[in-house]
Amino acid sequence: MFRLSSLVLIISTLLFLGCREKEIIIELINDSDFILENISVEIMDKTKRTNPINLSPKETKIITLDFSNVPQMDGHYMINFKQNGKVVSDEFGYFTNGQPMEDKWQLTIGEDTIVFSSTMDNSH
Repeated sequence: MFRLSSLVLIISTLLFLGCREKEIIIELINDSDFILENISVEIMDKTKRTNPINLSPKETKIITLDFSNVPQMDGHYMINFKQNGKVVSDEFGYFTNGQPMEDKWQLTIGEDTIVFSSTMDNSH
């Protein structure tokens, strides 16, 4: 009986891990009066990065960060951009075993702050 329950546990774990999304959705909201230039989001070791985009004041765009082929490691995300001539970088969130824990991040960028909020979809 022990072997059967162990086998069920292993198969369930593999199915769960196999169903995880290989990308995360990032909603970028420019809540400032400045154009945001060269916005990119990357994982901490810089092996995965979104294509740079620009956002006009009060504009919103949705981008995705690809997690395919990310090694099984833990880490965080980084956002980089230029606002009113100043380079801005900040760290946020967390991923584990090379997989995002959240399905979506919303980043609201103001004049001097970034508000980070995330959502998870437990239907995986």
